[in-house]
Amino acid sequence: SGRYKICICFGSYKCNLYICQMHQIRTRIISRGTDMPQSASWQFQHSLVLFRMYEQAPGHTPYMAIAEDENGQVVGQLLAVTRWRKSLLPLSLYKQARVFGTGDYTDNANPQEIFGMLLGRLTRILKMKLCLYIEFSNIPYKMYGYQHLRACGYFPTGWMETHLDLKEANPTDRLSLKSSRYLKELSEMGLQTREATSDAEVKEFCKLLKKSYRYVLQSFLPNKELILEYHHNPQIKIYVTTNGNKVVAGCVCLFANGNAYGCYAVTNKKLVPKNHSFHISVWHAIEEAYRRDCGKFFIVDAGQPSMHNTLTKMMLNLGAISTNKYRWYHLNIPLVNTIICKWIVG
Repeated sequence: SGRYKICICFGSYKCNLYICQMHQIRTRIISRGTDMPQSASWQFQHSLVLFRMYEQAPGHTPYMAIAEDENGQVVGQLLAVTRWRKSLLPLSLYKQARVFGTGDYTDNANPQEIFGMLLGRLTRILKMKLCLYIEFSNIPYKMYGYQHLRACGYFPTGWMETHLDLKEANPTDRLSLKSSRYLKELSEMGLQTREATSDAEVKEFCKLLKKSYRYVLQSFLPNKELILEYHHNPQIKIYVTTNGNKVVAGCVCLFANGNAYGCYAVTNKKLVPKNHSFHISVWHAIEEAYRRDCGKFFIVDAGQPSMHNTLTKMMLNLGAISTNKYRWYHLNIPLVNTIICKWIVG
């Protein structure tokens, strides 16, 4: 029955104590793909496929936190990746860590409880690896894991997530007259958006991406080798906008879990007519997601707590739904992190 009965006697008095059998959960960290146990298929963001892509990219190190039951079966896993980054700040070279989501779990597991266990184990190893800061993004809802994250020394920042529901209407029907004229203008100029077909086009996109994100502090920009790994994966598409043979805009789009996730949208502002609230490559990704019958389209980069974010403007103009959420950070500078957690965030 999974329940034990213990009889305790105190002289002439006797009482029965029932103790419920608890499932033993063991957690561990894996940093090599060859050490990963055989398990069921997982969400792409926490899968062995993505782990190996990070593993093969120079400068990136993946860490998979896994939870196993008493039979050695994996019941949950959480993927984090670290990378070295150069900066113009006095600390010119530092390591940062990124976790996308809160992990993936089997149907019979308790996600929140196991997330707390994996979070504690993962935080300890990332601090030991001297990451300057750890970032958790794409939390399911605002208060998810709040108690566990605060207990591990994380502090939240406001984040407005926007997503487009592709089941409600055809995205083309949502275009404003101004956006329609803008698309027509780009087409008449000879600009075309399509999936990148060669490594050479991907490398051009990488150059444009690196130049545009050079001064963005809050970014986790993959290097050229990792983006090439993305290009060769069937679940990830890189869309480029070309003018002749020159790449002038682009974005990366992940198709997973019945949804689409756009990221790393970039435009060469000198070669593309200015429009502060429209990205032609992202628009192509939205159209493709609709053709693939995806449920929702998310922009991973959009969501900064500022209405001046151009991707946020574009999504809202198309009728996107905005939700207030948190992104969580942990600074590996104990005094500064404590001041932020206790005195600034409260």
